Amino acid sequence: MADLEGTVVGHVALHDPGQDPACAVAREAAGVAEDRLAAVGRLFTSVEHRRHHGGDRLLEEVTAVAHRDGQRPFLNVVQHLTRAVALYQRHGWNDLGPLTITFPDGTSLETFVFLGPIPS
Repeated sequence: MADLEGTVVGHVALHDPGQDPACAVAREAAGVAEDRLAAVGRLFTSVEHRRHHGGDRLLEEVTAVAHRDGQRPFLNVVQHLTRAVALYQRHGWNDLGPLTITFPDGTSLETFVFLGPIPS
């Protein structure tokens, strides 16, 4: 969670990678076992507070936490969220390409899969 003067302005979480449909793509690209990956989810900032670079700070923090735990972060992002895509690119995340997620009801979601930087 990110707050500014006591107001929540953003959120990010790490999840079990096996629950994320992008896990297989990230695992193959990273060349590591699933338990060495961490799925980043629910990264958002309020529109009113984006000028404070909360998304940048949240992404940096979640990346650092994953690295501290010996994991490499990955995520998927809906393709039309161009600001989010630009955020990941700006921070050196590797674009692994498109992934279509199909739900049990037959609807689908077009995403891009991103793999976070290698721990230093």
